[in-house]
Amino acid sequence: MIDSVRYVLALALVVLAPPAFGAWLFVHPLVRVWRSLGPRLCYGLLAVYYVATSATLFAVREDLLARRFRFDAVLATAGIVLLLVAVVLRIAVHRQLTLPIMFGRPEIDPRRGDRLLTGGIYRTMRHPRYVEAFFGIAGLALFTNYAAVWIVAAAYVPVMMVVIRMEERELAERFGPRWREYSAAVPCVLPKLRPGG
Repeated sequence: MIDSVRYVLALALVVLAPPAFGAWLFVHPLVRVWRSLGPRLCYGLLAVYYVATSATLFAVREDLLARRFRFDAVLATAGIVLLLVAVVLRIAVHRQLTLPIMFGRPEIDPRRGDRLLTGGIYRTMRHPRYVEAFFGIAGLALFTNYAAVWIVAAAYVPVMMVVIRMEERELAERFGPRWREYSAAVPCVLPKLRPGG
């Protein structure tokens, strides 16, 4: 039973996460192109990319998931703890973050993105979504103990840093002094322990 759960979780992560990373690597550097295409065409093209990439990864799933390590209760427990941290962060993030913002609507259609998120968890760190994803992916790596999931987890950190850099450039352009003031006061991914301090 536990091996089936590990396999399904590993499969879901390996098939769904890399295309999501890639989508953000396409959106941020080409934001002007996406804006010129309009939201419908942009989301249509991104959906085609996402489905095609996920389907390709699914087609080679047996090769991707061929190498797994034995189930380790200590690692699995640590993984569950990290997954719980990710859930707590997700709840905090989604108190501030609407679904259109989460799917990049402000980047693609700046008329819909005139609100800089600075409340709630965004008072303690600028990019809690990426921190949440890190804890979730690391938790799944520990729990599933599949080589491919460890590779996705290791790749996530440098990809996340590149995406954050691109996103912050776009935010600075969109919000100007408000962004600069906010980014000077609030850390990127390591939270302030005292939001008022």
